[in-house]
Amino acid sequence: MMRSIHLFSVACLLQGCLQHELEEKVFTDSLGNQISYTLSGQGKTVVFIHAGGLDKSMWVEQQRLLQADFKTIAYDLNGHGNTKRLVKERFEIDDITTLLEHETNDEEVILVGCSLGAIVALDYTLAYPNRVDKLVLVSPGLFGVQEQDSVYLSQLMTYVQAIHSADEQRALEALKTMNATGETARTLSRSVDDYVNHSLHTFLTTGGYLQVPQFRELNPLSVVNGLTQDILLLYGALDHSYIKRNVEMLQRNIPRAHVVEVDQVGHLVNLENPTLLNEYLIGFIKPQ
Repeated sequence: MMRSIHLFSVACLLQGCLQHELEEKVFTDSLGNQISYTLSGQGKTVVFIHAGGLDKSMWVEQQRLLQADFKTIAYDLNGHGNTKRLVKERFEIDDITTLLEHETNDEEVILVGCSLGAIVALDYTLAYPNRVDKLVLVSPGLFGVQEQDSVYLSQLMTYVQAIHSADEQRALEALKTMNATGETARTLSRSVDDYVNHSLHTFLTTGGYLQVPQFRELNPLSVVNGLTQDILLLYGALDHSYIKRNVEMLQRNIPRAHVVEVDQVGHLVNLENPTLLNEYLIGFIKPQ
């Protein structure tokens, strides 16, 4: 029962219990994999991909914002939320392909990903460049690069040690530092903090952490210079130093990259300052 009301309760937390029209659905493919997602609106398709340890409901406000002009899809990654994967040897981008085949006939879509979701969005764009019109990477992880950063490795080691010692609270706090607050120790707003704590607790207690993401391109930085799309790189001024370096390296190597730094926020820009992120998002993806 708790999980069935989760999406609604989170939407209430983030939007003051305003009525929303998001439809939660589950698609089961021919292999028995179940992908949980929310669907809203009509028009060109925008796909939202959440940060690690969280779930699709982090994008509720953005889906509401765009539903008058776009079809929006936000889905749970493998090991997160209500998505259940039976076939383990499967790329993360296979879920996007499955959903788009099921829900839309659009030749090109717009992808918006945050953190881990940004890694997945970039991986899909590199695999299927002709299927992506525009790409928005928020607080982007960068596979094959940040794993060489000493700060990231220290944070990851703290998390792994907490998992091995079955210390859920320590693991949650480590994930929260990596995937929510950013580099500066500070307090999130109550609604965002409640959402993050609930999502990370669910991720840890349901065993989502055991599902290791599978990416198709293992060295994306070496091939991003071939992308021709307009790409928005957006990050918080209080985020981790390695996220800022990820943005710098992507900007340096992507021909049509546009960078925005948002003041006074950390890793979860769309939750900490949704108004400003929404302005940049609308300005970037709406036809001029």
